[in-house]
Amino acid sequence: MASRRRSWPPEPSEYPAAQPRVRDLLAAAGWRRVVSYGVADVVLAAAFPRLRPGVWFSRLGPRGRLVYIALGTLWRFAARELAARAGRSHERVVAEIRELGLEPTEEEVRRHYVRRHLRKDLGREPTEQELDETIARFGG
Repeated sequence: MASRRRSWPPEPSEYPAAQPRVRDLLAAAGWRRVVSYGVADVVLAAAFPRLRPGVWFSRLGPRGRLVYIALGTLWRFAARELAARAGRSHERVVAEIRELGLEPTEEEVRRHYVRRHLRKDLGREPTEQELDETIARFGG
């Protein structure tokens, strides 16, 4: 039996967990945004040369560097904790949807999140019409 030859590098759809390539990101996000960020970076660096990354850090001194590193570390820990909480919340929602006997599609997960928040805001179970209106209002 002959095996199918794979193209290299693999197509984005073959391995969805793989990191996207730069050209795919440019196609998705738009090259205009990337170019505008680059132009803004060059203009700001030319207008404010003392704020360039290497210059201001070297002027901080030992205590300033320690404070900067400590605050940056705390910021990263906080971001990691928020991401972990969001992941646990998502896993809980998927488990609740599976308990209801539904397949946890993206639409079902969105509806369940909105239903939970409306239940808190209204103090009762939201109707399907309220649920649809809220999802439509926020671009769902």
